[in-house]
Amino acid sequence: MEGLLKENDHKLKQRGIEFAESNVISDDDEEQQVHAVDKITTVGFGYKAPSYHALKVNLLVDAKKSVSLLIKSYRSQWTKSGCTIMSDGWRDIRQCHLINFLVYCFSGISFIKYVDASSIESNAKNLCNLFSEIVEMVGVKNVVQMVTDNGANYKAAWILLSERYRTVTWSSYAAHCLNLVLKDVSELDNIKEIITLASRVTVFIYNHKWPLNWLRKRYGWTKIIRPGATRFGTAFIALKCLVDHKNDLHAMVISNDFKKMLRVKNAIDFKQARKGIKDLFKNKKDLYQPYTKIINERWDKMLRTNIHCAAYWLNPTFQFDRENICKKRKVFQGVLDMAEKHYSGDELTDLNKAIGMFWDSKGNFGRISAVQGRTKHRPEEAQWELDYDQLKNMLEQEPPSQTQGLVDEDDDDSVLRLLCDRELDTYNTPMSQ
Repeated sequence: MEGLLKENDHKLKQRGIEFAESNVISDDDEEQQVHAVDKITTVGFGYKAPSYHALKVNLLVDAKKSVSLLIKSYRSQWTKSGCTIMSDGWRDIRQCHLINFLVYCFSGISFIKYVDASSIESNAKNLCNLFSEIVEMVGVKNVVQMVTDNGANYKAAWILLSERYRTVTWSSYAAHCLNLVLKDVSELDNIKEIITLASRVTVFIYNHKWPLNWLRKRYGWTKIIRPGATRFGTAFIALKCLVDHKNDLHAMVISNDFKKMLRVKNAIDFKQARKGIKDLFKNKKDLYQPYTKIINERWDKMLRTNIHCAAYWLNPTFQFDRENICKKRKVFQGVLDMAEKHYSGDELTDLNKAIGMFWDSKGNFGRISAVQGRTKHRPEEAQWELDYDQLKNMLEQEPPSQTQGLVDEDDDDSVLRLLCDRELDTYNTPMSQ
């Protein structure tokens, strides 16, 4: 009975040292934890855990002996059926270049050596000498093949090594080969389009706090892997993540909270954003004013520059929305400043006249294509053009009175000089810009 207790006690302590090797309990450690607890229940009441000295010295020595016996059993398998040497290069937290060497056989994988290659030039000759040392350690007759990186220096090293050991073959990582396969697949047009869409989804989620926080509250939510620029396999892993979370993503986009967010997020400009906020608070000023004030202040500080004012005022989409266009003098003043910065003399006079035609949709400004394109095309995508000579002829035919009364008389030279930009000098300018 006493001998049985001693045997169980020793086995329990062995389980304890295996369990103590891990700093944090994870899913991989669960089985060792269960075995250790089972051994404790076998010993019964009064069991005392091993001391720090026992774990560090006596039990560690016994564990080393057990591992040595396991490796010895693997070595016997090497001589029977051969083995494969695998090299695994990586960098630690100090950016030291380390190479691990492992040996695979039917019985299992064993680690035999690591080399700090930080001070070694990774040329073919040095790598060949390093591989040769490992082959001799394992036994030339036992080595069937070597598996290494697919770099040009490794290939060159293998050519030198094959001259020494005719019976040893070489191959690159299967993972690298698979990665190249995935690369070719990802370059197919239909797959490339899917990956691009997936990337847009993940970028949207992680660049905006609201959808990310909303999804994190979902039961079973896990992080979505973003498609990598160089790791081709991650693109397909990311696609798998999106498929796994398909129900969560569907639930988000049909939720009422998401619809409210889009009302403001999809607004074309700050003016529409302000209107959306007012509608959200049912036009109650005391509720919406704190939010619209933030938008107004941000706009004034960052985006209300002269060039932005000119771009806004000369954009047909905004200009011909007469009910909502901003009529503040600061906007007009910004356009005036831009016009006077680039033009003088007769050119300013021409602009003063041309603005009336723009405002009244006269000439080419009144063409069906121009009117229909006000809200369908960006200003730089105008489908009609007006050259300078044609503009001059049209201006000469228009009576001066048609350009008067559009703005306050206090504005120097009036806001009519705002129409054209510097591109007028090219004599072939889209006038909607």
